[in-house]
Amino acid sequence: MTTTAPTITAGTEFRSIEGDENVLWKVTDVEPSGMVTVVGADETIEVEGEEFYSDYAGVVKRFPIEFVQGQVAREKALAGLFTRSADETKSFWDSMNVGDVLHYNDRRDSWIRGVVALTADGKKGFKGTALVGERSQGAIYSIGIDGTVHHGYDVRKILNGDIWVPRKGDFFEYASNNRSDVDPRTLPVLPLHPPAPTAEQAAEYALGGQTVRIRAALDDTAITIEERLALIRSILDGNA
Repeated sequence: MTTTAPTITAGTEFRSIEGDENVLWKVTDVEPSGMVTVVGADETIEVEGEEFYSDYAGVVKRFPIEFVQGQVAREKALAGLFTRSADETKSFWDSMNVGDVLHYNDRRDSWIRGVVALTADGKKGFKGTALVGERSQGAIYSIGIDGTVHHGYDVRKILNGDIWVPRKGDFFEYASNNRSDVDPRTLPVLPLHPPAPTAEQAAEYALGGQTVRIRAALDDTAITIEERLALIRSILDGNA
């Protein structure tokens, strides 16, 4: 199939990479020779929350028309791809009912099982309820020397009841994704919390707790040395 090259006229806009900037150019003239004269747009660029003016604002440059046509065609294709993806994601969520079970693939062979729920603004989203699949123990939880349990990022989202709206391709239930070698719907739930400590572990955690409190006392610059020593003695005696 032959693709027709886009028409380039005065006013046509496109982007190209110049140095470390994705510059927006505006066509001012198309020469019979096939060269295109452009001028850099006066736009601001946001980087990590800060705005900067384009270094190419007002800069005049000339490109071969084939290059400009290629850039314009590429941008149109990407825009169409993003639009189709957004439309497909919307259709996916529209087809879901609140309470439907889904499996979100956050990394290879690791899934979050959850349900369709409503966000604060009434949109359908995903609320994780369990972890299934392969996941390192440290990604689920770790235990500090005082017995404090520190949960991983995904577990905290589940425990907090977070609701978010992933794209349709992140779910096993999306039509093109359910050819996985492993069906996450059949996988057992992974425990989110450690088992109750043994008597020996509880004793170790108690000593660890004293260590944590002593470190805090040593770092407390708001009290005098005498107060710090008294606090440490109280901790060692089990009174603080």
